Amino acid sequence: MPREQLSGVPDNLPEDLPPVKPPSVGFIVQLFVVPGLIVGAIVGIWLLFGRMATAEQDWQRLVVELQNPNEHRRWRGAMGLAQILKADLELGDRGQHLSENPQFVQALAQMLASELDRNGQRPEDLQFQSFLTQTFSLLNSPDGALPVLSQALRPTVDREVRKNALLSLAVMVDRMKRQGESVKDGEIASQILPACQDTDPLIRTTAAYTLGLLEDPAARQQLKAMLDDGDQGVRLNAAIALVRHNDRSGVPQLTEVLSTANEPFDGRYSDQLAQFLAVKNSLTAMGQLNDLLTDEEKEGLRKVIQPIVDSFRDAGVRVLAQSTLQTFDGK
Repeated sequence: MPREQLSGVPDNLPEDLPPVKPPSVGFIVQLFVVPGLIVGAIVGIWLLFGRMATAEQDWQRLVVELQNPNEHRRWRGAMGLAQILKADLELGDRGQHLSENPQFVQALAQMLASELDRNGQRPEDLQFQSFLTQTFSLLNSPDGALPVLSQALRPTVDREVRKNALLSLAVMVDRMKRQGESVKDGEIASQILPACQDTDPLIRTTAAYTLGLLEDPAARQQLKAMLDDGDQGVRLNAAIALVRHNDRSGVPQLTEVLSTANEPFDGRYSDQLAQFLAVKNSLTAMGQLNDLLTDEEKEGLRKVIQPIVDSFRDAGVRVLAQSTLQTFDGK
């Protein structure tokens, strides 16, 4: 339509509009990208602190759940705490370090102490005590955990709870030493030593294993005394624990296990798995002692180990036995 026929349109407009220039890359970056990065950073920081706050609220809420009289809610709180602890450990430096958080450790310790004082003897009570004690293996705080775990080691406490108290200390100490962190070996050993005199072989066996992780003269002396224990499992664990300290005092006990490897386990072990582990661990220990063994001892051990290579029921152990012989030969 001719422009003259359009009402309200001035007659002096140019026939053509000026060309439109596309926006420059710099302009687009300033207009969209930079603000987007700023917003993204703000959102990221908000989410980070939001997650941290939520996680802190979660563990505090779960600690409260541990004190709930409802058994199901208590279990849910205990399992939730264990999951949070495990996930936090896996995060490493990016986590909240709950395993070292004094408030967290104190809350867990108070809960276990309360359960031990209550001394419930129903199966579900003992299971709850056992689970709580096992959760301490996820902590990196021996100072905060040792008092209540020492309480859990008293002879009047259920054997499964006592066993878990020892294992939690062992796992905690081992992990911290692998990470290069300092541990008060003597203080921990002093709390474990009484368990080495327990009437229950399970407790003595577990105590020997835990003492093997500690650099302490009293612990070493006790392990040597346990080489004469009436239970073979205790003797074996004491021998292996001494090997960790380059101490060859347990060679006779290790040889005893290897010399009977192909015999029926009845009367000597609780089951085939126990025998399998005993033979496997003894072979590993002998390999580690290679530099401390005389040529005469190695020759005698070859005669003991060769039958394991030839006819032990587990192929993996046969391979390990062959590898041990090669270690003796310097291969």
